[in-house]
Amino acid sequence: MYRLSENGEIIDSFDVNFSNRYYFGRPYLSLDKRLYYIGMYGTTDAFYTQRYAAFELNKNLDIIRSFESPLIFRPGKGFNSIAFTSDGSLGPLFDACVYNDTIFMYGRYLMVDSPSVMLGNTQYYFKAHFNGTIYEDAEMPYDWAYNCFFKENNLYVQGSCFDPTDVERPKAVGWYNYRGDWIKGWDFDNSTSGEFPWGACGGFIGKRLFFSYLGRDPNLSGCPSLNVAIDVRDFDFKPLHRFKISQCDYLYSGKMPFAMARDGSIYFRAVHKSYKKFILQKYGRDMELIWSREFEVDNDFFTVPFEMVPSADGGVLMGCYQELNNVRRVHLYKFSPNGDPVVSAQEAAYEPLRAEPSV
Repeated sequence: MYRLSENGEIIDSFDVNFSNRYYFGRPYLSLDKRLYYIGMYGTTDAFYTQRYAAFELNKNLDIIRSFESPLIFRPGKGFNSIAFTSDGSLGPLFDACVYNDTIFMYGRYLMVDSPSVMLGNTQYYFKAHFNGTIYEDAEMPYDWAYNCFFKENNLYVQGSCFDPTDVERPKAVGWYNYRGDWIKGWDFDNSTSGEFPWGACGGFIGKRLFFSYLGRDPNLSGCPSLNVAIDVRDFDFKPLHRFKISQCDYLYSGKMPFAMARDGSIYFRAVHKSYKKFILQKYGRDMELIWSREFEVDNDFFTVPFEMVPSADGGVLMGCYQELNNVRRVHLYKFSPNGDPVVSAQEAAYEPLRAEPSV
């Protein structure tokens, strides 16, 4: 895990894999600005050695305290970290948080009976205190899960249940409390609009939910063909804004394709179906378009944006997953509040962006 400056320079790092252990997880910044690394690990000398683990780190990335669960006595290889769908989504199937010194984790677990025989997958909800007390370690009754995220100690799961006779489990996005009990949900709307937000990307920004998926409703504004859609809802899942972007042939990507700038405006990004360019847009508070920029990447790699965070100057930082011939890497970009690429001379020489005219 690396800490980077806004120019992409490595400031310091935390070596996650140590003592013959291999970790899978994610960094998490709590509400009180404490930094954690949360996930699970296995060892290289035995197959069934998975344990849940969490570290609290100080500003120098030194470990302050840690949590380690007993052995997980079920066959598996750990949480599945990445999902590609035919619509072009790329996002972790795992999320975690710390709330009042309690660790919350949720993710898809790969079920195997040997390192090479896959038996399927299931979803598990885990909750424990940093002092070692375990509250929950249970399978969740979902048919499938494509994205999940926490808001404080509440869990939201997308793509959970497709059974039209099941009235208790939500069909598109489910809201669950700290015990893992279902509170309410947003159902699929196949019978009327044709929307099918299975595999959607999104999460909370402030008091609104932002989602992106492939818009199948021909009545939505924007590109008339199948294209990436933006869906903004309130806390009770009531639709506030729903539309497709006007540029055609774009797909949703990443776990959370939205970010809020310091002035309250909203950044949105999507990937072109060729995976050779991406689009970055900026919207006002009421989702009125401020500007839209398309960028082509000058290399042979297939590029998928997967992470985006606001920068201190009002712009945005974007991480892209790139792959070619089994070579995988992450490339970082920075954009100004006007959508201009902000790169150093060294970065520009390595991989320049071609920006099409601003809209």
